[in-house]
Amino acid sequence: MQLPETEIEQFFRSFKPLLAFVNNKLHITSGIKTAADVNGYPVEERRKVRDKLYQTPGLIDEFLKNHGSEFSTEDAAIIRSWKGFIEGKFYVYRYLKRDTVFLSTKEPYKAYGVMSFYIPFEDLFGYSLTRLIETVLLPFKDRIVSDGIFASSNIYFGSGIRRSIDFVYIFHLKGK
Repeated sequence: MQLPETEIEQFFRSFKPLLAFVNNKLHITSGIKTAADVNGYPVEERRKVRDKLYQTPGLIDEFLKNHGSEFSTEDAAIIRSWKGFIEGKFYVYRYLKRDTVFLSTKEPYKAYGVMSFYIPFEDLFGYSLTRLIETVLLPFKDRIVSDGIFASSNIYFGSGIRRSIDFVYIFHLKGK
């Protein structure tokens, strides 16, 4: 399921200026100076900026210190909550009506109900599950979203691996 359009806009009104701030501070790429520059900029360059942000989460506090007055109290709280990001590899396990189940690939195993932005995850990753992706999960209001930057492989898992993943989901996570 996708977030409502107004919430998607709210997310990116905060996320794009944060990326521009990180890039301007650390001089990662020459093409991102403002939030508007983030749109359409090559994903590999955006990924470099994003990675530096999560390597230095204190930049979120610095961003809010310098630009917090430009955001509503709610938006500033959302940005602050991103310090609780979860970075890593996940199995895109199951599409549900309300969200998509992402499973962590390492112990302790966790399942996350993740909402998509503009493109449903089914269209992004296809209907043949399980898929292995790399992304960053962020809290957003009372939901979980990805930051929209994915690395995905065309690895298809055989029945033995899928059974192992099913076992993790059914016995380690769903049963809790």
